[in-house]
Amino acid sequence: VDFGNRVHCEEFEMSLASSGGHGMHTTGSIVGSGLLNEHGRGMAPDAEIWTWNFNEQSNKMSTAEEMFETYERQHISLTSNSYGIRMLGLCGLDKYLNYTYLGNATTDLLAYYLPDLTHVFSAGNSQGECDKKFSHCTNYAKNIITVAAVNELDSMTGFSSFGPLLDGRMFPIISALGAGVWSTVDMQSYWQMDGTSMSCPTVTGHLALLTQRYKELHGGAIPYNYFLKALIANTARDAGNPGPDYKYGFGLLDGVAAITAMENNWYKMAVLPKGGAPQATKITVPAGVKELRVMICWNDPVVFKEYKTGECPLVNDLDLTVENGTNSYFPYTLDPKNPNTPAVADKKNGVDNIEQVVIKNPMAGTYTVTVGGTV
Repeated sequence: VDFGNRVHCEEFEMSLASSGGHGMHTTGSIVGSGLLNEHGRGMAPDAEIWTWNFNEQSNKMSTAEEMFETYERQHISLTSNSYGIRMLGLCGLDKYLNYTYLGNATTDLLAYYLPDLTHVFSAGNSQGECDKKFSHCTNYAKNIITVAAVNELDSMTGFSSFGPLLDGRMFPIISALGAGVWSTVDMQSYWQMDGTSMSCPTVTGHLALLTQRYKELHGGAIPYNYFLKALIANTARDAGNPGPDYKYGFGLLDGVAAITAMENNWYKMAVLPKGGAPQATKITVPAGVKELRVMICWNDPVVFKEYKTGECPLVNDLDLTVENGTNSYFPYTLDPKNPNTPAVADKKNGVDNIEQVVIKNPMAGTYTVTVGGTV
């Protein structure tokens, strides 16, 4: 009853017994009304949702095709994806941990083709599998938001998958509550579940609220997926090592900070033509600011080819720098060969399509943000 008539089942060929109410629980985290128990209310209780199986069933349609069909018919703006490949099945098979084998190109193509459709994915629950301390990730898409799971104390859970991707890219993007999450299950009841499957819809629900506010501010327009990705990543509360890391991503989801940035118009949309000159934007930083964060994010196009493990699929390599007088600041980069080492900011980032510059206790004055491209 928490769902009312707002949940539309498009495909149902898997029994509740096999899923353990998993889909019902994740759905409730997004749209549950809390009708029977207010503690089970979801993030966006007025939203509508269309549900599909995550794998190909009798309709012979891929997940990306089902997403596209729902976008065309129902004008959805978000997809929430709490499923994936267990790392355990790939132990000793690192040669298959690459962009081609894991089949992420279709999702990236959809994100690139439909920039007003945002895709949120669980990071996976494979921490420690294959006797690895890092690199438990089996989703190599580049135009999506991957979500790790923390507990109620904002500490990393013992199951959430760690990066890096074996091509060195950032993973995950952000973290959210994924332990002891209370949501809807069968028999008009609620239950606690753990997993990045639970943190993923928490983020999706927040993005639904951010989308609602964006539409109110922009005459009904839907925000682009790379804008939402940058918005929640750049306003996240830092966790783990200083700066981004391969456990928490850019940090803990902070919806209040994200909507504050949106409402204050602390962002800019721009296009950098191929071969064009770098573009500069000046921003004024007042006195007393504790931290200045500048981020760029873009959808990267897809090249269909056979990628080898360790080969980065980045096509458009944009470069971000921030300058104040004679001081130049560069984006954070991580060392995939030493994944527990804190991020550094002394060189360009040549692998990610999301980059962040952080300046602690910046002096008041004018800062120049420059975005260029590497041909």
